[in-house]
Amino acid sequence: MIPIRELSRILCPYPDSGRNILVFEFHCDLSYDGNPPGNVKGVRHEPRTYVFAGFFANDEVWQCIESGWSRINEKYQVPRFHAAHLNSKTHEYQGWDDPKKIAYSAEMLQVLHDQKKELSAVACGIFADEYRNIINEEGRRKMGSPYLLCFNSCISRVASAMDKRGFPKADRFSVLMDEDDGYLSAIANFQMMRSHPLFEHRHRLGTCTPGNMDELVVLQPADLIAYEAFKWLEEARKYGPEKMEPKRFPLQSLLKYNHVAEGYWSHETLLRDKPRIESIPCAVEGGLIIIPSN
Repeated sequence: MIPIRELSRILCPYPDSGRNILVFEFHCDLSYDGNPPGNVKGVRHEPRTYVFAGFFANDEVWQCIESGWSRINEKYQVPRFHAAHLNSKTHEYQGWDDPKKIAYSAEMLQVLHDQKKELSAVACGIFADEYRNIINEEGRRKMGSPYLLCFNSCISRVASAMDKRGFPKADRFSVLMDEDDGYLSAIANFQMMRSHPLFEHRHRLGTCTPGNMDELVVLQPADLIAYEAFKWLEEARKYGPEKMEPKRFPLQSLLKYNHVAEGYWSHETLLRDKPRIESIPCAVEGGLIIIPSN
């Protein structure tokens, strides 16, 4: 995967100072375009854009986030943060006006900003319709579904960044992900990556566990970053890659205070890698991201 840009160092280094092994946590979520209103009943909807995104931090940071977000949800008398519902002022946000919506969002973001560079956001996306049109069936079998391709890309990116940024060799990260329709396949792929001898960063992978955002506050920030990255990518589709700049305030503010890195499988990237993707041997379906390039 070729990132469109590296906005900042993806993860800050944690020099080895004789401390115990640290297990960091990456909390992530999926965002995609759902079944549009008025779609023909009985016709399967094929999403055209997928984004997997989340936040990476240590346990102390996650405890601060959980405490802050729980307090704010209680203050505004909502059961949980839900980005899509908040954006449309529906469901738990029914009847809210714009000032209340903005105030709530700003308080949630401030909790994330307070963590500064100890909190890293990672997002990976794909135009799934481009993927289906450009890569042949055999190539897609090897690469996996758009869902798995984005998930694998996120995991691979975090693991490789830990090595590149000088984390002690024994440190690793565990994944907490929302229980969506494809989480079982994602967990299976995570296990495959953790044990596959050709994935050079496999020693960084800990556990991968599903969770429910209604019950786990620490998963809710993943909903925010996945939704914002998705909206940003959809804007890029509309206006072109040269205008892929964060227009919405939440993503702009994260770029200012926290580490943010993202990439996407663009039309140009897929065309460039098409010969390699379609011809290279692959031992495991959905595993192209971890096989060698030679």
